[in-house]
Amino acid sequence: MGTSRLTVDNGLWLLFGLVVTLSLSTAVEGVDPQIAAVQGLIGRLLPQHTNLFQLSLIPKPASVQDVYEVVSVGDKVSISGSSGVALASGLNWYLKYKCNSSVSWLGNNLNIPTPAPVVRQVHRGQTTLQYRYYFNVCTFGYSTVWWNWQRWEQEIDWMALNGVNMPLAFTGQEYVWQKTFEALGLTAQDLTTFFSGPAFLPWQRMGNLDGWMGPLTTNWMETHMRLQKQILERERAFGMMPVLPGFAGHVPAAMATRYPKANITHLAPWAGGFGGTYFLNPLDPLFQQIGSTFISIQGQTYGNENHLYNADPFNELDPPSSDPAFLETVSQSIFSAMHKGDSKAVWVLQGWFLISDQDFWRPAQTKAFLGGVADSNMIVLDLWAEVEPAWNLTNHFYGKPFVWNMLHNFGGRSGLYGTVQRVNEGPFIARKATKNMIGIGMTPEAIETNPVVYALLTESAWNTAPVDLGRWASDYVRARYPMNKGGNLTSVMEAWRGLTNTVYTCYTNQMGTSGNILSARPNFDMRQIGCCATLALYYDPMKLVSIMRDLQVFYGAIGDSETLEYDLVDLLVQTVGNDALSLYSMIVKAYSNGDVSALALTTEYFLQFFQIDALVAKLPKYRLSTWVNDARSWGADKAESDWLEINAKTQVTLWGDKRSTLTQYAYKMWSGLIADFYQPRWALWFKALQQSLDDGVPINMTQFTNNVETFEYNWTQKVSDAPVATGTESPEQPQAQAASPTDATSLLDLSIQYLEWRAQMLAHLQKAIHTNNKSSL
Repeated sequence: MGTSRLTVDNGLWLLFGLVVTLSLSTAVEGVDPQIAAVQGLIGRLLPQHTNLFQLSLIPKPASVQDVYEVVSVGDKVSISGSSGVALASGLNWYLKYKCNSSVSWLGNNLNIPTPAPVVRQVHRGQTTLQYRYYFNVCTFGYSTVWWNWQRWEQEIDWMALNGVNMPLAFTGQEYVWQKTFEALGLTAQDLTTFFSGPAFLPWQRMGNLDGWMGPLTTNWMETHMRLQKQILERERAFGMMPVLPGFAGHVPAAMATRYPKANITHLAPWAGGFGGTYFLNPLDPLFQQIGSTFISIQGQTYGNENHLYNADPFNELDPPSSDPAFLETVSQSIFSAMHKGDSKAVWVLQGWFLISDQDFWRPAQTKAFLGGVADSNMIVLDLWAEVEPAWNLTNHFYGKPFVWNMLHNFGGRSGLYGTVQRVNEGPFIARKATKNMIGIGMTPEAIETNPVVYALLTESAWNTAPVDLGRWASDYVRARYPMNKGGNLTSVMEAWRGLTNTVYTCYTNQMGTSGNILSARPNFDMRQIGCCATLALYYDPMKLVSIMRDLQVFYGAIGDSETLEYDLVDLLVQTVGNDALSLYSMIVKAYSNGDVSALALTTEYFLQFFQIDALVAKLPKYRLSTWVNDARSWGADKAESDWLEINAKTQVTLWGDKRSTLTQYAYKMWSGLIADFYQPRWALWFKALQQSLDDGVPINMTQFTNNVETFEYNWTQKVSDAPVATGTESPEQPQAQAASPTDATSLLDLSIQYLEWRAQMLAHLQKAIHTNNKSSL
C-alpha cells in the first residue's frame, strides 16, 4: 500500500544472503533468539503451518532502521529481516496481503489457503524510523492491569506483528520501589499509604495520587515481579527495546519524617478530589540517591540492557516554580539520577504536560526544561499528535528527538471513533517539516477498541507517503472477514468506506469517542458524561443504521465470523446510544411541558434500550464478569480477591469517591454494567421525574443525587461469589472466563430484532405526535 513496498527478482534477492536460515520444523539448539521468538509466534498463531515458513536474519542498509523481505522459494515462504520484529512484520504483511488474514484484539481471521499463496517477486518493507513506540502509562491501569502471562504473550505477539520495537514496560515496578525505599530506611508500614490499589497504579506512579484503594499487597508485588520478568524476556527476544520506569520525584509522605531536612513539597490536589502528593525537589541531594538506587535495583531485578527510562515529573501537576533556571536544573537533576544508575541512560519523556497545561508551559519554560538534557539523552513522546501535536507548538521540541504518537482512546471508553485522515497524513507532515522525528507510535490510554485505526497507524511506519484510504479500507475488509464463504464483498467494502467517512473521520478536538448516553449519570443538562466525554455527534447517525443493515446481510451470507461479530456489536451499541440521545431530548421536553403521558411513553421506550445487555454479553471481552474474574484471579485468598474486585468495579464507574469529578471517566458499554449499573440509575431518574409531575413540585435534585450516589457506591462494594484460585494464579494458567449467556438467540438475530423494534418505536412515536397532537414529542 505504501511506496516503500519494492519488488526485485529472485536473483537479486539471493545477493542479500542468509545469515541464518531455518525451517520451523527443524528448530535446533543455537538458533538466534530473535528467530526462535518468531518461530514461537508462528507456532502459537498458525500451528498447522509451522513448516511453511523459512526465517533468516539479514543486515539492514545504512540508511534504513529495519527491513524485511518476503518471497516464495519452492513450496516455502521465505521471510528475511533485520530483527525479530522485522521478521514478524514480514509475516504480518504476508497474512494480510497474500492470505486475506488478520490478527486483532477484537477477533482473528486466519485463513491460509492450500496451496499457500505464492510471492513470485521479493516484497520488501523498510522503515527509516528508529522507534515504533507502544503504550501509555495509563494503559497499565485501563487495559493490562489484570492480564496474566497468557494474555501478555498474545499482546507481545501482536506488537511484533505490527512492528512495535519500543514498548513501555511498567509492570512489577512496585517490587523495586519497595526495595528502594527500604534501602533508604522506610518500612513496609510507611508504604501502606503510598502505593495505590492495582487499578489505580498508573496515577500513583505519575504522582497524581497516593494510597487510593490500597494498600498494595506483598502477593501482588511478588507475582507481578515474576510476570514482568516474563514480559521483558519475551520482548527482548524479539529485539524490542522496552522502556522501564525512572524516578521523577514522587515520594511517600513518610520520607518527610525520615528525612526532616529534605526539601519535600506537599503538592496541590490533583483532579477528582484526591489529596496532594509529595514531591522531592530534584536539587536536594536525596533525589540523586533515590533515583540512582532505584535504577540500580531495577537493573539487578530486570536488567538494563536497553537503557531507556520513562519519568514524568509534572503530569497534570504544576512544578513548584515557573522560573526557567529552576526548570532547567530540575531536568538536569532527573537525568543525572538516571545516569548515575545507568551510564547509558536515555530519558523517554511523555509530552502530555506540554499541551495539557499550556498556560504554564510557555516557550521559556518549555525550552529551559527540555534544554537541561543533551539531545542525545532524551526522547520526547508527542502523545496526542493526531489531534493536538506538540511538535509544532514547541519549535520541534527545541531539537529533541521525538516520536509522533496517536493517542486515540481515553479511559477505555466504548464507542466507534477515529481520525483516519489525520493518522494517515500527520506523521508524514511532521517528518517533512522536521529533522528530529525518529519514530511513530501508539499511546492509547486503553486498547481493545477500533482495531482499524491501529492497523492504519502501524502500517504507516513502513510507508513513505499516505495511503489511498478508500483502497486501504477495501484491503482491510478482505483481511478482516472470511472471503471464502460468499457474501456481497462490494457491499461490505462500501459499508466500510462509509464508516471511514463518518465515525472514523473526526475533525473536532474531542477526547476520543462521543459518549454513550446510556452510561451517563442522569441529569437535565446532558452535554457530556463526567468530565470529558462529549455527547455531541460529529457525523450523521442515520448513516450508521444503513451501514449496520449491510453488515447484517453480509453476516447472514457468510455465517459465523468472530471479527464480524465484534464489528456488528460495536456498530449496534453505537446506534443504540445515538437513538437514546435523540429520544432523551423528547423526554426532557415532555417533562418541561408537564406532559405526563408523553413522559411515560418516552421513558418506557428509553428503558428498553438497556436490553442490548443480552446482545453485548455474547462476546466475552464485553462482559463485566470477565474484567472482574480476571481481577479476582490474582488474589491469594478470598479477602484479597474481594479487594481486587472492588478495585476493578470502582475504576470503571466512580473512579474516585462518591463525588469524584472523574466519575465515569472510564465507562464501558459492557454486559453487567448496562443492565445492573446504568439501567437502575435511569429508572431512578425517570421515577423522580414522574413523581415530580404527579406532585406538581420541582424535582429534588439533592435527594436524587444522594440516592444515585448511594446506589453507585453500594454497587461497587458488592463482591461476587466467583471462585478464588488455589493460592496465587500461576502466570502460565489461563484466567477464568465468564460463562456464556443462556439466551440461545443468535447475535445476528438480536441485531435484526433491534432494528425492527427501532422502526416500530419510531412509528409509534410519530403516530402519537399526529394522533394526540403531542407537541412535547
